[in-house]
Amino acid sequence: MDEFQEVVSLEEHLPATMRAVFQQQGEVSHVFLGSTRHIMTEVFTNSNQPLYRMAKVVPLGVIDHDVFEGFLRARFASTATRISEGAVERILDITGCHPHDTQQLAYFAWSHAYLHHQPVTPELVDQVFSRVLEVENDRFTLLWEDLPRSQRLTLKALAAEGDRGIYSEEYRLRHGLGAPSTVQASLAALRKKDLVQSAGEGYVISDRLFSAWIVRYRRGPEQVLRIPRKPTMPDEG
Repeated sequence: MDEFQEVVSLEEHLPATMRAVFQQQGEVSHVFLGSTRHIMTEVFTNSNQPLYRMAKVVPLGVIDHDVFEGFLRARFASTATRISEGAVERILDITGCHPHDTQQLAYFAWSHAYLHHQPVTPELVDQVFSRVLEVENDRFTLLWEDLPRSQRLTLKALAAEGDRGIYSEEYRLRHGLGAPSTVQASLAALRKKDLVQSAGEGYVISDRLFSAWIVRYRRGPEQVLRIPRKPTMPDEG
């Protein structure tokens, strides 16, 4: 069942109904897929949820580098479009083997090379990567503008240098993050929005393209809207 996180919003009693049905299907295996990680985790690990412990939570990581490399080479070869070894490495380095990002960047590279009858090189990958960020700019801008300033600052810090020492005073002062409690609250909120995810003992921005967009287009200081105070009228008399 794909995009299973929608079960919590379709109908209030649907999860309980599904549990009752699933319990009668002893010889049936169910696989639940979802793109909103925190909701999927909540559905099956919160003891107050009807589907508590009805499934084993298995986070899907990125695709293995060698597997993705072979896939890309095969797809380019199927259309007689040459791609250099360096170009494949450059694509996977940019996307971190994230499935959607990798296929999107690879498609842009293939489309340009195929139409212009040229091989895909690392230089071409960088060229079309800029185009991908331009295409995604409106979506990322809307997402960015919907975030409070503290969360924007946290994302900018993660995009710039990762989370190593994110709670240290030096790191927080360098990026204007405020107190450790503020950083902790921002990370928790960003995790709920699936904008950051756990990586070992730290955090990374979930979407590598979004991270690159932040570095490229949001380097400057965050603007704070200040409403001027209404001037007081001098006393008459």
